[in-house]
Amino acid sequence: MAMTNEHKVAVLMGGFSSERDISLKSGQAIWKALQRKNINAVLFDPKFRPLTQLIDEKITRVFVALHGTFGEDGHVQGILEYLGIPFTGSGLASSALAMNKIQAKRIFKSVGLRTPEFLTLKGNERVDLSKNTDIFPAILKPNSEGSSLGVEKVEKPEDLEQARRKVIVFGEKMLLEKFISGREFTCAVLQLGPSESPVPLPIVEV
Repeated sequence: MAMTNEHKVAVLMGGFSSERDISLKSGQAIWKALQRKNINAVLFDPKFRPLTQLIDEKITRVFVALHGTFGEDGHVQGILEYLGIPFTGSGLASSALAMNKIQAKRIFKSVGLRTPEFLTLKGNERVDLSKNTDIFPAILKPNSEGSSLGVEKVEKPEDLEQARRKVIVFGEKMLLEKFISGREFTCAVLQLGPSESPVPLPIVEV
C-alpha cells in the first residue's frame, strides 16, 4: 500500500472486542509512528463513530489496529472493501477463516500441514472422551477469540467441565487441542499487491 503526502490515513483502534484496551495502545503507537514519517494520520474508534464517516473525512487509506472480534474476523474488512478504501492486513475471507480456529485447522490438515489433534466442543453438550484420552493434557480455547483470551490448560478428562465453565463466557463453540510444549515462533508474510510475490518478515519468538 504505497503512501504519499496526498493520502489521509485513519488508524482504526479500540472497537468492541474484549481486546479493546490493547488495541487502543496499538493504535496510539502506530499513529505516532506515522506522524514521525510525516504521514497525515488520524485516530478513529468505530465504537463511537460509524465507519461511513471515513468517506466524509476523505480517508484514502486505513491502518487496521483493531484486535479480536470485528477487527480481525472479516467484519471490518468487509465494510472497508464495500466502501472501497484500501487497508492493511488480510481481506474479508482470509480474516474470517483465520479467526475461526476450527475451520483454519481443517484447512491446514486438508493441505498436509501438521497441526495438533483436536476436538470441537459446543456449549454444555456432552462429549465422549473415552476414545480420545490421548489428547490430554490439552488446551481448551474459544473458537473465535483473539490473543490468549479464555485459554485454559486441561491436564486430564475430569478437569474438562471446570475449564468449559470458564471458556464458555467467550462463546458457545470451543476447541480442545492437544497441548504441545516448546518454544513458539511466528513469521508474518507480507504481500504488497496482487501481482507482487509474498515476502516473509523476520521470525519472532513469542
